[in-house]
Amino acid sequence: MTDARVVKTKQKLYRAMGELLEKKSFDEITVIDLAQQAHTTRKTFYSHYQDKIELIEEYENQIFIKLSELQAGYKFMDKAYITTYFRHIGNQDLLLKGLLSYNGSLEMQNLFKEGMYQEAQKLLALKIRDKTKLNYAALIFANGLFGVTQYWLMNGKKEKPEKMADIIIHLGMLPGAIFEENHRDLS
Repeated sequence: MTDARVVKTKQKLYRAMGELLEKKSFDEITVIDLAQQAHTTRKTFYSHYQDKIELIEEYENQIFIKLSELQAGYKFMDKAYITTYFRHIGNQDLLLKGLLSYNGSLEMQNLFKEGMYQEAQKLLALKIRDKTKLNYAALIFANGLFGVTQYWLMNGKKEKPEKMADIIIHLGMLPGAIFEENHRDLS
């Protein structure tokens, strides 16, 4: 069981990083900045993390673990799958928006895309047997979904998750929707 004080401190550090990303680029943010913004000390920061990269990696891992749990029951990348994704992303705090913004870390954005790519590969592998086609389909989906997610967050999440799923399907960004409707292979 995790100590409530540890959870609270980490939440404060996440929030502080999100607030700082509204003003500075990730590379410009120091541990001193984080500690001051979180109303804590450098010593406290270093008792939890080696550096700001470790803080972000932990945060992103939590997002992907929960997202994987939520999406584990899906056989297709369909409207329900994408709606679940946008609900989860929409429920995140300021830090995710900051990480995916232009001030965010390119390295972290690439890790986020890689997580999307891995998820897409898992689901698409059920229908696409050709490795080359599978890799390209997952890559197209992951990069497209990343861009749409980034835009959605930067513009204040005006559309509901269901609307975002409709948009993605309508734009043809969702290879799995084809599979759900036609139940055919692309081998």
